[in-house]
Amino acid sequence: MFPAEGFRSSTVSCIARGDGPDFVPALNALKAEGILVSNGYGDLKGTTFRIGHMGDHQMTDIDDLLQRFDQALLATAN
Repeated sequence: MFPAEGFRSSTVSCIARGDGPDFVPALNALKAEGILVSNGYGDLKGTTFRIGHMGDHQMTDIDDLLQRFDQALLATAN
């Protein structure tokens, strides 16, 4: 997770890429399906992504999004 505990938002999760693959192609694949996961911005662009979870969302919705994200990562890996 990014940022550190105590600085996290209750409405948006910001997740650091770490040593993982380039996730921008996966974000584009999700967008084509109508799912918007935002790339980081400023100095964090390309190293973090943000998932909004305001409103009427359940953990099953987040689980579904993360499964789709995993599938998109695998499908777009070089």
